[in-house]
Amino acid sequence: KNTLFELGQLSENALRQARYMMICHVTLCSRAAIEGGLPETLAYYMSDSYIRYLDGQTDIRRINGLLYPVCLSYAEAVHEWRLSACGEHVRRCCEYIFSNILAPVTLTDLCDVCGLTPNYITELFTRELKMSPMRYIRSQKLEYARILLADHSRSVAQIAEHLSFPGHSNFTEQFRRQYGVTPSQYRKGMQGMV
Repeated sequence: KNTLFELGQLSENALRQARYMMICHVTLCSRAAIEGGLPETLAYYMSDSYIRYLDGQTDIRRINGLLYPVCLSYAEAVHEWRLSACGEHVRRCCEYIFSNILAPVTLTDLCDVCGLTPNYITELFTRELKMSPMRYIRSQKLEYARILLADHSRSVAQIAEHLSFPGHSNFTEQFRRQYGVTPSQYRKGMQGMV
């Protein structure tokens, strides 16, 4: 098979199977969004909406086609919620960081994006996001690294290089500081959950 993980058999009926699997998917996305900072009430509202839609849906292809849109909508909701309290300058900087997550983003880049001084950008980030711009950039790269670690075709060193970390050991140390385990340990833990 060419799937990332093996799907369980929850029903002999193909339509019910598709619905049940999508409900599991929505539930996992909802939990991940809550972990990412989305308020529970909003995550549950989204979940309820998807499940109500599934209840009336009889086209298996349409149900299965929701996989990526559901992921995307939760990711966008978390992203928007995280930045909802930010001012225009910080939001613009964050958008730049997200769209250049694979590049080495510097404080000078952020100054160019919003036309402010390094000291003022640092002050805004500290006030609005409770961390420096460079720490925020690193934390977003590490969040993305967690996603990439699910793909076993790339080594930890390749992921570090892909995300423009200065080196494999720097990436490993930063990851350990943020998550309490090394990237390799995190990847092994993920294997145990599948």
